[in-house]
Amino acid sequence: MTRPPRKAVLGVASVMLVLAAGGGACAVYGTGGDGKPAVNNAPVTTAKVTRSDLVTSTSFSGTLTYASQRDLKAGAAGTVTARPPKAGDTIRRNQPLYEVDRVPVVLFHGEVPMYRELKKGVDGIDVVQLTENLRALGYDGVSGVGKFDAGTEAAVKRWQKRLGVEQTGVVKPEHLVFLPDEVRVADAKAQSGDKVEANAPVLTLSSAERVVTAQVEDMMRAKLKQGSAVKVSVPGAGEKPGRITKITLAAAESGADAPSGAASGGKPKATVEITLDGTVGPTVQDRLPVTVAFADQVTKDALTVPVEALVALREGGYGVQVVTGSAKKTVQVTPGTYADGKVELTGSALTEGTLVEVPSK
Repeated sequence: MTRPPRKAVLGVASVMLVLAAGGGACAVYGTGGDGKPAVNNAPVTTAKVTRSDLVTSTSFSGTLTYASQRDLKAGAAGTVTARPPKAGDTIRRNQPLYEVDRVPVVLFHGEVPMYRELKKGVDGIDVVQLTENLRALGYDGVSGVGKFDAGTEAAVKRWQKRLGVEQTGVVKPEHLVFLPDEVRVADAKAQSGDKVEANAPVLTLSSAERVVTAQVEDMMRAKLKQGSAVKVSVPGAGEKPGRITKITLAAAESGADAPSGAASGGKPKATVEITLDGTVGPTVQDRLPVTVAFADQVTKDALTVPVEALVALREGGYGVQVVTGSAKKTVQVTPGTYADGKVELTGSALTEGTLVEVPSK
């Protein structure tokens, strides 16, 4: 907003009147123009009229969590035969995610999921991923052109021997998982001794990156833009800069699209995801409520004074007391944008550098 609503103006005036009546007045009645203000015995100081950008902020609630959460599902039925990692553990390349029937399910890096048996004679991007991981682990002789050849088979057998499993030279989908990077365990959904079916969730995984997610109403969503800078207040960790990286719109369920029996007139929500520019320590809990603030409006090159410099005039409206040497004069002004303890002055002949009276704190 650029001007305070009428009720806000009246509220400020009322507060000033009450303070005046209590002997600690920060408001002075005046006549405007060249008229002399009423006597005010409160201690005062002066401040200069300055030019600056005023930024008004709006905030909404969010949740600090870890990015890219997803369930990892069992590749085959069996019994979990080792304790799965606990929440908060980090799983890196070639480490087991869990174990079924005494066979570890190992993490390798790759963008394409493990979807078939990898064995001698096959080729493709998944074979490239396999050989890149084997080379990164120090196994030589593997193919460099995406073909599962005899050298790759021999390397796989050496890898299987080190894992302590049967040395078949064949990698099955239920024994290997390709994920883009190391992962963090958000939740263990199965424990040692549990029987799991194929495709049943075993772990909930995430990246190690912290993000903030929030559900916002349509009116708030209209003010947000992907890429906009925000500030996130994290309890116990202070204020962190961030940026809106994704806005996912919710489908409005109304009219013909609404499910049977659904109430109409609901407010659709959008999911906002914010990436933090600063790091948050691992001791800060997951799913922590946070507050997100963003610049709702920026008033460029505004002529400003401290909000306390405003005085209520007898005839209505506001003014400031200009100080020139030992002389004082009340000049009527129109308040504009309020932000950061300052107020924009509009509709006056005041210039930058003019001294105005401000009650001492």
